[in-house]
Amino acid sequence: MAKTVVVIDDDQDDLELMKLALNDVDSSLLCLSFVYPEEALRMLFSKELIVLPDHIFIDINMPRMTGDKCLKMLRTRRDFDHIKITLYSTSMPDTVAEALKLQGANHVFEKPVRLKSYSEILQSIIA
Repeated sequence: MAKTVVVIDDDQDDLELMKLALNDVDSSLLCLSFVYPEEALRMLFSKELIVLPDHIFIDINMPRMTGDKCLKMLRTRRDFDHIKITLYSTSMPDTVAEALKLQGANHVFEKPVRLKSYSEILQSIIA
């Protein structure tokens, strides 16, 4: 069965780049994307999905709801304990990365400039 991935990013260009990189890693991935974290959480919490995703990728800096707040909300739900959650941002200082891991992020990374670098990072996370 194909893996399911949710990507939450308010920047349409970054969202498209992420989807391209995920497709490069595994073209059989089912990728659901959201611009607003509230929409993603509403869908995930309402059980509209037949199965929960295997991975959730969240941009940290979003205007309506930050990525770390979205992470906290996901980690309050027991049925999301087994889901790998990755947060990413244009800048990822070590202190921020460590704080996010303490809050329940499985992985964190700084957005790379090149698609190949995105693919390499995502390959190591999804593999």
